[in-house]
Amino acid sequence: MKKDYLGKSLLIITLATIGATVLYAWTGPGNNSPRSGNPSGPLDIGPTDQIKDGDICTMKGGVKKCLSNTL
Repeated sequence: MKKDYLGKSLLIITLATIGATVLYAWTGPGNNSPRSGNPSGPLDIGPTDQIKDGDICTMKGGVKKCLSNTL
């Protein structure tokens, strides 16, 4: 009887710990959207002008190509 109680207790504690870990990991980093405190948003399609600091580069076959080199 005592072993059965101990086994059930360990099972409940283990499941509660796993559940708490999953819930903690599931929550986001906060309520800051990318435009209000975190990194700036990505470039995307749309009719509005978009500004991004820095250069835009791609890497293909070990060759780096940047937009600043084409202007």
